[in-house]
Order: sequence, then structure tokens, then C-alpha cells
Amino acid sequence: MLAGGASRSPWEEILEVARWAPSPHNTQPWRVRPVSESTAELLLDPGRALPDEDTTGCFIVAALGMFLETLRIVAANRGRWLDVSGLEPEPARLAASSDGRPAGLVPFAMLRLEPSHDERADFEDALILARRTTRLPPSPGPLPAGVMEEIGREAGRWGYAVTLIEAPDAVADLMRLNLEAVIDDLTSPAYHDEIVRWLRLTRRRELETRDGLSARCMNMPAHELALLAAVPRAARWPLIGRAVRALYRRRLGPVPRLAVVAGPFWDAQSAVQAGRCFMRLWLILTRHELGIHPFGNLITNARASAALRERTGIPDPWIVFRVGQTPPPPRSERLAVGRILA
Repeated sequence: MLAGGASRSPWEEILEVARWAPSPHNTQPWRVRPVSESTAELLLDPGRALPDEDTTGCFIVAALGMFLETLRIVAANRGRWLDVSGLEPEPARLAASSDGRPAGLVPFAMLRLEPSHDERADFEDALILARRTTRLPPSPGPLPAGVMEEIGREAGRWGYAVTLIEAPDAVADLMRLNLEAVIDDLTSPAYHDEIVRWLRLTRRRELETRDGLSARCMNMPAHELALLAAVPRAARWPLIGRAVRALYRRRLGPVPRLAVVAGPFWDAQSAVQAGRCFMRLWLILTRHELGIHPFGNLITNARASAALRERTGIPDPWIVFRVGQTPPPPRSERLAVGRILA
């Protein structure tokens, strides 16, 4: 019930849960414009894209795919079938890319809620609320029996494949590659300036914006994050560079294994499907009490991505992440439902 006794609309009820869907840098680039109690328009807010990091716009489109799948799951948990029509991801991809930057909201799809007595969600709302990125060190023990087979089956349904890398030398090599990609990207002025815009160093700032990369959730003291943001080029100086690398690696903690998802991604339609698939994979892992920490620089950095393909033999990787059981991580903030409604 809203203030004054007014009931929430179906869209508000669904968004109360669906707003916890993940997005790159926690930008939350989606907007929902209700037309009626059963119909709404899903839009991209290009001001919440990352054109200098996600230069193709495909990762923001994948985030919209994750949000779309989350909406579908939450609606099903309320006995509704979510019909999606007029899906046009290419304008959104262009708007989110380095060639875009339009000022207004960009239409993405039309949504319609239909009553359905047969619709049953694959995942409970509680899993969506429990799902979160974890940057805490995972336990070194094995993954639960059968979880990778389950993940593989689900990914295969969508045309994707998941590879688990556990050989210590291979994991260490990829982590060195990731570290160099992070340093390389942070010393790129456009990349650096964009990511700094999304850093939230204090709890007060987090609560003001309800978005972005919080030092609390990144498992980094605010002063370390602020220093790296203030003097990124210092990471290339010999002595400071070694210190920065050692600090980053220590903060990261152990990496007992990496998972790589591969398949079609680098066009708008494929990015939507990849996002929907990945949301489901993440919820399966959450059901098994496993957390993930994505390493986006291994994909978005051109040199790192080429080296990743060469070293692993995986032809079309689009996301790499650490997976394991960790202590409960902090949860990042989300925009209130009123700020998502357009």
C-alpha cells in the first residue's frame, strides 16, 4: 500500500523486486514507462551507458536483457505472463556505444502482462534479492556436485557454452593478464574519466545516488580507491606500479577457479539473449549459494581479449568470472521504483 492507502500498480510491484537485477558498474540503465496497468514501455537511459568502456554498447544491451529476464521471472511469480513485443535492441546498442550519446530515452521493447494460471517461474523472488556480486575471497573447496553440469545445460539451451578453468598456472596467468588490462584501461583518459564518474567512495554518496561502484562493495578502503582515481598514470611508474599491482592482487584474494561463458554476443540481438541467459545462470549459482566476481577488462580490453582467446582456445568468450562460495557480501544500492518509472 502506498501513502494514503492507495495500492501499488502491478508494474510498481514487479519493479520493487526486478530493480535488483545487475548491470555494469551498477548503472541501472533501464526505465519503464507504464501505459496502463497491463502495458508498459521498456527504455534505455543513455546517460547511464558506458560508451568509453563498453564501446560497442553490447554490455548495456545485455544488461537490458538481464533486466528483461528478471521482469519475466518476477511477473511469473505473480501469475502473469510477460509478453515482449517490438523488441528493437539495435537503436539502444548504438545509443549506448561510443558512436551514440543521444540526450533522450531510447525505446527498447513493449511489455504486456497477461494473466496465466499455467505460468510458473523457474526462480523465486528471494533468489533475485539474494543474488549479488561478491569481491570477497572464495573458499578453496570444490564447487557443489552437479552445479557445472546444471549451468552447462542451461547455457546450452540458449546457444552458449561455459568453460571452467581450475588449473592453478592457467588461472594465475589469466589473473596477470587481467591486472595488466586494468592498469592499461585506467591509464586511458576516456576510460578513467568515465569509471571515476561512477565511483561512490562514502556511504553517504551511495545513499544519495543509489547506484555506481561503492568502495564498500568493492572491498576496498575509500582512500585506496580515491588515490587510484586521482593519479592513475602513477600505476605505470616502476616503483608505484609494482605497489599498485601488489595491492590490487592482495585485495582480490585467492582465485581458485574461473568460468568463461562463450557464444554469440557482439550484435544487439545476441547481446539481449546473452543477458537473459546469464541472468538465469547467475540465479542458478545463487541457488547453490555461490557468488561471482566478473573480470570485464579481460573482454573489453582488446589486447587482453585476444590473449584470452589465444591462451584458452575459447573462440567467442564474452564474460569471465571468479566463482565460489564466499561470506555474505554487502549489497549495492538500487534506485527507488519511482526513479525507474519514466
